[in-house]
Amino acid sequence: MGQQSGGTIANCYATSCVNDTDSNLDTYVGGLVGCLDAGRIMNCYATGSVNATYSSYTHVGGLVGYHYYGYITNCYATGSVSGYSDVGGLVGYRKSGTVTNCYYDCQTTGQSDTVKGNPKTTAEMHQQSTFEGWDFSDVWGIVEGLDYPFLRSLKQCGSLYVTIVPPAAVDAGAEWSLNGGVTWNASGATVSDLPVGAYTITYKTIADWDAPSDKSVNVVKNEIVNVTGTYVQPLGSLKVTITPSAAIADGAKWSYDGGVTWLDSGVEVSLLNGSYDIWFSDLVDWISPWRQFVVVLQNQVTSVVGEYVSTQDMVLVDGDFDSGVGTSIAPGDKVDFWWDVVADRPVTEPFWCELFASKTGGFDQVRFGSTVTSSYKQNGMGTYAQIAPSTLTLNTIPDGIYTLLPSVNRGSLKLADRVSEISYSNNWMPVAGKRLSVHNPVRQQIDLVLENPQMVRDATDVRRVTLTGRMRNAGSVNLDKPGAWVEVFYGTMTAEGTLMPQGTIGAGQNINTLAAGESAEFSLSGYVPAGVPNRALAVIVDSTDIVPETNEVNNSKLFYDESILPPGKDNGIDLAIVSMTANASQLLPNAVAPNSKLRYYVTVQNKGTVMPSGPVYLELFASQDGGVSYVPGVTLTWSEQISAPALGEFQTYQFEKTLNSIGDGVYSLLAVVNRDGAGNNPGDMTPLDNRYRFAGGRIFLNTPVSSNAVNLVWSEGPYFSGLDTGQMTIEGRIRNIGDTMTRAFWTEAFVGTVQEKTGYFYKDTNSVFAGGINCPGLAPREELVISLIGRCPSGKLVGILTDSTDVVAETDETDNYDYSGLVK
Repeated sequence: MGQQSGGTIANCYATSCVNDTDSNLDTYVGGLVGCLDAGRIMNCYATGSVNATYSSYTHVGGLVGYHYYGYITNCYATGSVSGYSDVGGLVGYRKSGTVTNCYYDCQTTGQSDTVKGNPKTTAEMHQQSTFEGWDFSDVWGIVEGLDYPFLRSLKQCGSLYVTIVPPAAVDAGAEWSLNGGVTWNASGATVSDLPVGAYTITYKTIADWDAPSDKSVNVVKNEIVNVTGTYVQPLGSLKVTITPSAAIADGAKWSYDGGVTWLDSGVEVSLLNGSYDIWFSDLVDWISPWRQFVVVLQNQVTSVVGEYVSTQDMVLVDGDFDSGVGTSIAPGDKVDFWWDVVADRPVTEPFWCELFASKTGGFDQVRFGSTVTSSYKQNGMGTYAQIAPSTLTLNTIPDGIYTLLPSVNRGSLKLADRVSEISYSNNWMPVAGKRLSVHNPVRQQIDLVLENPQMVRDATDVRRVTLTGRMRNAGSVNLDKPGAWVEVFYGTMTAEGTLMPQGTIGAGQNINTLAAGESAEFSLSGYVPAGVPNRALAVIVDSTDIVPETNEVNNSKLFYDESILPPGKDNGIDLAIVSMTANASQLLPNAVAPNSKLRYYVTVQNKGTVMPSGPVYLELFASQDGGVSYVPGVTLTWSEQISAPALGEFQTYQFEKTLNSIGDGVYSLLAVVNRDGAGNNPGDMTPLDNRYRFAGGRIFLNTPVSSNAVNLVWSEGPYFSGLDTGQMTIEGRIRNIGDTMTRAFWTEAFVGTVQEKTGYFYKDTNSVFAGGINCPGLAPREELVISLIGRCPSGKLVGILTDSTDVVAETDETDNYDYSGLVK
């Protein structure tokens, strides 16, 4: 309206924008009325913008531009207001008249004048309490915290009813809001007089509950819209399993609330998200598990295992046998072993009696992948038992001579297969004074072949690698349990392509049965600490050498970058071994003894342009992996120098050489000519063809029983010092207390760890303590002074072992070693 000169304007509103385009001197512009000369304006509002900038003399207001006389009551304005002069959020210029209970939004109008109307913030304009003296029962309505007041007579309205479930959430303080949390409503509250349209319901966040998501609703004219909001407690589950079963039978329980509630093993409880301390009850004759801190997550089951440890202690005090002592026994033969066991109280549960083997007197175990014999399950005992089962038979293990390591109730067995004890390290021992000799005279026609080996390097980690392939049984006999292991070894290479193993890339894969003519796939992944490009890798089937094959040279494959090979010599000398044969009567299944003569033939080709200036060595090594590597530190026979063939010619050399004592066992033959670094050898231009793996059979080296005895012992020490300094010194004396001269042997120190549950020592193939000491031999009662200095990483220990390569045929090897304490 341009001008009001009388009468009443009531219950009206304007939303349009008002713009003055007249440049006359006096301009009266208002959102509802331009000029109020007389009369009344009551219960009205304007929301449009008001603009008068063309004239230099203006009267501009959000509701009324010029208030000359009259009454303005219970009104408000919210639109932006702009002009050159006499500008106000509600009234531009007030000469006289009365303004009662009127307001404007100082934020949206951009004005802050008083007397002509009360300036309020937007938030205040959305509150009923701001509008003093207004009739919100019949005239006005407002949605608190959401919008400005509205005229009931001009709006279509409905209602909203919200219920919150479950009641526990309501009790915890759950509420709902239409204005984003400015005001909160209780469950079951009805908000009436809502203008028809869309609204968003928000739910209050409360502790230990997940609030419903915001919900959009449409209010309908004269109807009550019903909405339900469901709160959800963020619950997860906690399940605690107690072991062993004997502890459960004795009353073991657990608690998550500090012992207020005690629960049985296997019980699953629903709990709020959060952290909990798991307690375990005290039991007589049991050590309770440590308290465990766990986190319960929504919709997930958190599983915890608590293992009670019995204060019971079983001790293996003795063990003995006669089978395989003096004469060899074969797989399937009876073994007459017995275990002497004591316990501090009767053992009511069954436990296993097992036999393991060592080539080092018990310093470490031989890696068969199986026990020496079938294991025996003892059905409990009193406080003493001599367990001597009549059912033990020798498993398929490699031919050789072994120290036996009996074990009862081994700590590394699954908990369900062992009796709980306070200590397992006294449950095993090496049998001193005798060793088991194994020879299988029956050679089954099993020939394992490695097929299609592939190596894939990890593109993101230079240390990680995967090797795949197949193992085929090319023989005519099925491979039965325990089958064969496939493993991948890494190490450095000699110039001739012999692997010097340093470790494996991870756990191997056991293929426990394989029918004749069938194949089985394998896949092995792991890490090479120095990086895959910097080491050679060998994948080997039957890596533990427990399958009695006559040929093992087809069991392996080497992978390497040529850059890691030592370079050939630039001397024009180029010899190659092209063939080899051996006396068939000395090959498996027959046995040969150390110091007997081995007859063999080696053919050498001279491919060079320059003749060696003198003789070169032709050596014969023994291998237990088909020629990938060889027994370190000693040749199989005494080496011999030969005169090389004429340039371009072939020559076959016949040998009948004495076999060295390198440890009883089955070996492949590996011949090497002009080996780099051996004696005065000049070396070769292309040394990779200087080695030859003999595929025509293997030898079984078996030391016959003799009345003469060799026995190496530590007559002093060994003493370990400097454990806390970072540099350890090992000193002592080794004596031959036998009546026979020993052959040359090595004394070495190895870094390793002790298995917590058993006390077994395991070498760390990635750590080198120091170089070993070679002894050319000890006469009876002769001694050798030992001194080694090296480093051991924190958290590990060092074991020192004499005759470390097992080349001395001793009557007892259990006194060849000792261990340091743990390095901190």
